[in-house]
Amino acid sequence: MSNPNSLVTLTLLDFPADTPLEQWSFDRRAVIRVGRAADNDVVIDHELVSRYHVELLPGNFAQGEGWQVVNQGVNGTFLNDVLVSRAALPREGLLQLAKEGPVLQFRISALAPVTSTGTVAQNVDFDSTKCGHGGNAPNNLFCIHCGELLVPVHRPHRGDFEPHRAHRRPQAHRLRRHQARDGGL
Repeated sequence: MSNPNSLVTLTLLDFPADTPLEQWSFDRRAVIRVGRAADNDVVIDHELVSRYHVELLPGNFAQGEGWQVVNQGVNGTFLNDVLVSRAALPREGLLQLAKEGPVLQFRISALAPVTSTGTVAQNVDFDSTKCGHGGNAPNNLFCIHCGELLVPVHRPHRGDFEPHRAHRRPQAHRLRRHQARDGGL
């Protein structure tokens, strides 16, 4: 279950080195907008990013709903390498804005509850990192309690993609086809 007093941190990564370029933190329960337009909470000036590309929405925390990502961009949004239109956010992961677009690392962490006098409550267990992931099915990708990714995700580097070879014709076949069209050698 997510904490209504959560801190959302977004870090723009330099790909493929994964070094941080810029970071934003939000400690409020409001929509976080990401895109090229200047009125977004996070402005990313990149040709593949839409003016209003993605929104992070706080859920109904009283009912156990956490943050959600909602794609608004024409080039798509990928959550941990999976194309999504709307999805629950795990505690941490990667958002890629378009297939070859910029990558944002996100982290959702709990803040200490604040008392009615405005002081931070002491001795309160609010740390969501203490989830033991108990009760998850063996094939679950994400924890049903905290949303943390349970299996490692392989992020191929750009350029690692190789077309499926079954769709290619052998070179000899192409040569014969051209020879037949051109009247032989």
